[in-house]
Amino acid sequence: MDLHDFIWIRQPGDWTLTDGQLSVTTEPHTDLWQRTYYHFRNDNAPVFLMETDRPYFSFSVKTDFSAAACRFDQCGIVVHQDEDNWIKASVEYENGTYQHLGSVVTNRGWSDWATTEIPADVTTMWYRLSRRENDFHIESSTDGKIWSQMRICHLHEGNGAVRFGVYACSPEDSSFTARFSGFDFGPCQWQAHDGQSADLPEDAGLRNEEQNKRNAMKIDHAALYVKDLEKAREFFTTYLNGTSNELYHNPRTNFRSYFITFDDGARLEIMTRPDIVDDPKALTRTGFVHVAFNTGSKEAVDELTKRLKENGYEVVSGPRTTGDGYYESCVVALEGNQIELTV
Repeated sequence: MDLHDFIWIRQPGDWTLTDGQLSVTTEPHTDLWQRTYYHFRNDNAPVFLMETDRPYFSFSVKTDFSAAACRFDQCGIVVHQDEDNWIKASVEYENGTYQHLGSVVTNRGWSDWATTEIPADVTTMWYRLSRRENDFHIESSTDGKIWSQMRICHLHEGNGAVRFGVYACSPEDSSFTARFSGFDFGPCQWQAHDGQSADLPEDAGLRNEEQNKRNAMKIDHAALYVKDLEKAREFFTTYLNGTSNELYHNPRTNFRSYFITFDDGARLEIMTRPDIVDDPKALTRTGFVHVAFNTGSKEAVDELTKRLKENGYEVVSGPRTTGDGYYESCVVALEGNQIELTV
């Protein structure tokens, strides 16, 4: 596989890529974890990712962590959709006697941790990640030939395109150099369970009719291009109680984006890049014209509408009860894009 197809999220200060081998020196106090038990949220580890929309594949890599020497030093394989939805598998250094071979699955902002102890003299490990739509199979191997299952798991936000690759971090006050080699990507090595439909060809554009009946369709997220990305992020987090993930940046195109997650799990992607065209936005036009937010009460619609108006945003209608029974107001929120507040 071409490692130049990969991009960094939180590019480390010290890394090299030579002849298919990646070397990463970690920085202190870097980690991936969300909420569970420890109550903290960390999403600052560097992750090296590529993206695919293939519903079935396997990805494997060899890790060398012989330089790890401090508790929780780790490097391994990862699926990283955003800060609230990801999977990782690695060996975490513990002490001179043992270390932890384990995995973490984070769904919608809550992490778990499954581990087993292995001897401290193990300094390399192969991992294989296999995908069957939203389900994933993680395996490890000490020789790259005989594989042992670590876990089977489901990623709620693992539909469509997924981003996968490797990561390395040092959660405590330490640093070490992790090495990755033997990157491989190909057909899914995790076979269908008895009674399941066989995999579709790699170039198949649609799932078969039976699969379509089984899989409920939902809107995953809406997306909005803006000129001022940080101002847009501030708007949705300040006025509409959204939670933003960390900035995603593609250095090749200078594309930048955030995912804003709202209380019921709905997500809005806000994006920018230097070559976007900012055409005039008539309020009555074809295409998507507004995003509606249910505030929970008429009083909340009134209060938030008043607050936005006082802060300089244009209220184009309401608050009022519409002919189809909604109590709503419409506000030109940012860069000519319309937000509806309703109940």
